[in-house]
Amino acid sequence: MTSTQLILVVFYILLIILNYRGFIDKRSMWVITVLTVLLSTFMLFSANSADRDLSETELDVSGYRTIYEKYDVLEHEDFKMYYMFYGSMFLGQSLGLSFRAWWAIMSCLAMCVVIISCRIHKYSLNVFLATFMAYHEMVFFSGFKFFYGFCFLLLAYGFLFTKTRKRQLLFALFTCIAGGFHMMYYFFLLLLIKPLKNPQYMVKIIVGITIIFTVLMRLSGSAMAFLQPFFNALDNDHIDKYTLVTVRSGFYLALLVHLVVVYVAYKIRQHKIREGKNDANVDTLYYTVLLSLLFCPFYAVALTFMRLITAFSLIVVTAGSALLCDSYKSRQLCVRLSLLVVFSFYVIRILMGGFMTTSVLPYFNVF
Repeated sequence: MTSTQLILVVFYILLIILNYRGFIDKRSMWVITVLTVLLSTFMLFSANSADRDLSETELDVSGYRTIYEKYDVLEHEDFKMYYMFYGSMFLGQSLGLSFRAWWAIMSCLAMCVVIISCRIHKYSLNVFLATFMAYHEMVFFSGFKFFYGFCFLLLAYGFLFTKTRKRQLLFALFTCIAGGFHMMYYFFLLLLIKPLKNPQYMVKIIVGITIIFTVLMRLSGSAMAFLQPFFNALDNDHIDKYTLVTVRSGFYLALLVHLVVVYVAYKIRQHKIREGKNDANVDTLYYTVLLSLLFCPFYAVALTFMRLITAFSLIVVTAGSALLCDSYKSRQLCVRLSLLVVFSFYVIRILMGGFMTTSVLPYFNVF
C-alpha cells in the first residue's frame, strides 16, 4: 500500500468515526456529511481494477465494462431479467458515454436516491454513511447492479411503516424497480405479508417454515429437487447453476449473520418497550425482520443469496436510526448495533477467506 493510499484509508476511517460521533451527539455537521457523501460516491466509481479483465480481477465491474464496451446490451441474455440495469446501460451507450462516465453518473444518481430516502423517511444519513462505508460499500462497489437495486429498496422500505394501500403500492413499485436492477430484490415483496393478530403465532409459523425447508435442503445435499421447477420457469442459465452447487459450512456462517440482524431488531424493540415508546413503526421493523428469515433456506442453495441479508442488514440499521434518535442513550444503542452488524460481517467474511484481496484492496486501488 502506497503512502497516498494509506492517507486515504486514514481519512476514510476518520469520516466513519465522525459520522457516528455526530449522530450520537446530535450535532449539525453538514461539512462532514458533504465530505463523506462526496468521498463515498467517488469510491463507488474510482477503482482502477475495473480497467482489467474479469479473469484477472474476479470483480463483477470488469464484466460490466466488457458488456458495456463490446456488446449490444439489448441482445444480452439477461436483459429481460435485469431490464432497469441493462436499459440504463443502453441509454448510456446511446448517449455516447464512456463506461467510466456512465459508471460515475449512475453512482451519483444512486447516492441521490439514498439521500432522498433518508430525507423522506427521516433516516439518519450519518448512520447510513458510517455503516455503508465501514463494510457494505466494499462489497457493493464492484457489484453495482446490486447496489443500484439496493438504493431503491431503501426508498421502498420506508413506505411499509404506514399501513395504507397507497404506501404499500409504493413499496411494491419501488421494490419492483429494485428487482429490475437485480432480480433478488423481488424476494422482498414477501415483506408485504401481513402479520397475524397474534404475533406469537406469526413467529412460530415463520420459524417453523424456515427450519423445515432449510433442513430438507441440507439433507438433500442439493437444492435441485426443491427449486428446479421455479428456476426452470425463469429460463435463465445464470440462475439455473445455483441449484447445482452444494453449500457446506458457509451456510451456517450466513445463517449466523442473519440471526445477528434479527437480534438487532429485537434489541430495538426491547429498548422502545422499556422506554414506553413502542409503536406500530417499531413492530413493523421487528416483524419484517422476522419475515426475512424466510430467506434462510436459500443460503443452502448458494451463498450468493447471502446478498439478501447483506442489503437488508444495512436497511435495518438505517431504518433503526429513525427509531433510535430521541435520546442520547438511544443513539448510542443505534451505533452499537450498527457496529455489531459490521463486525459480524467482517468475522464471517474473514472465516470464508479472501475478503481482503477480492474486496478491500481493489476498493482502495484508486491511485
